[in-house]
Amino acid sequence: MGWVSEKQNKTKMKIYFLTPIFLLIFSITLPGQIPDSLKFKSLSVREFYKEYQQDKVALLIDVREYADYRKSRIKNAVNIPFTEGLDNAADTINKEKSLFIYCYAGGRSKKAALFFYDKGFRKLYSMKGGMIGWKAERMPVSRKKLKRK
Repeated sequence: MGWVSEKQNKTKMKIYFLTPIFLLIFSITLPGQIPDSLKFKSLSVREFYKEYQQDKVALLIDVREYADYRKSRIKNAVNIPFTEGLDNAADTINKEKSLFIYCYAGGRSKKAALFFYDKGFRKLYSMKGGMIGWKAERMPVSRKKLKRK
């Protein structure tokens, strides 16, 4: 009763032998995807501000449209609208700089961080909640009027 037939034994051997081979082939064919969480840091408003303050050569980027940027922005932020200008910015900004990116609610800044990652930048930070979160935390906002483009 406890005996295993020779046919069953050969089947088990094939499974034990072929399984690692299939796993190896499968893992090789997977694209080398890096999770977004390893491409940039998504920080709370307070963490974002603290990290930005500590980095002396960081660039603060507002990816909202110019009309929104004109009304209110974080002091010293550079406006590079998500819908235009990212390609040119990626070609001109030093890739060693830390980029602190924010938008209105947090979605576009994540996309912009991924864009910059694909262009070779590695020190990337996105602010969770965007300007909505910034204002909710009662953080300082620059409202100095800017000229229309």
